[in-house]
Order: sequence, then structure tokens, then C-alpha cells
Amino acid sequence: MAFNFSTLFISIVVSFSLGYVLTGHIQVGTLAALVVSVAGGKWLRVKKKEASEELEYDERVNENIKKYSFQTFSIANLFLLIYLLVFNLILN
Repeated sequence: MAFNFSTLFISIVVSFSLGYVLTGHIQVGTLAALVVSVAGGKWLRVKKKEASEELEYDERVNENIKKYSFQTFSIANLFLLIYLLVFNLILN
């Protein structure tokens, strides 16, 4: 059985109904429906990504992306630390 949008919709409706009928609270039914919809949406996105043909990159490109991301993250953390230290000294 293929997992598609109609299956996801039916699963959301069933989970909402079961949550509401079993507990008598509409919040529980809504929570159950949201959990099923998020999990189903993630599943559909992963399967769609697997099915699509992605461009193959050279290993150097992936390494450069990793280095750039790490450097950006490190600089952002450094700026945050400086900001916190300066404002801690100013406010005390």
C-alpha cells in the first residue's frame, strides 16, 4: 500500500477520532492528529527526497561546506559570548 496524502489524511482523521472518543477531550484528539500529521509529513518528505535524483558533488565541495558552516557557527558563538560579557559588565 502506497503511503500518500490520502492515507495521511485518513490517518489524521482516525487519530483525532480515537483520541477524542477515548478521552472525551478535544485537545487530546487534536494533539494526536498533530503528531500523526507531523510524522506523516516528515515521512513523505523523506521518501520524496529519496526518490528525487540529487546532484553528485565532489567530496571537496562537501568539506568546504562543512568548514564554512563550522566557521560561521564559531564566529556567531564568539559574538554571542562577547555580547553577554559586555552587557554583564555594564549591568553590574
